[in-house]
Amino acid sequence: MNMLIADDEQLVRHGLRMILDAADDIEVIGEAGDGDEPSPWPGNWPPTWSCWTSACPAPTN
Repeated sequence: MNMLIADDEQLVRHGLRMILDAADDIEVIGEAGDGDEPSPWPGNWPPTWSCWTSACPAPTN
């Protein structure tokens, strides 16, 4: 499974990525600091799962 992590706090994204990277069946394919950042990355896009916080700023468009 591939996953996108979105949180406005870089420390939270980094910590969650460290945990998920330790799992054999999860690949983190991207990170975003707000709703405008997660634009398509090459490769395994779109993610199977995404993890967003409720405080993460929403996309502007």
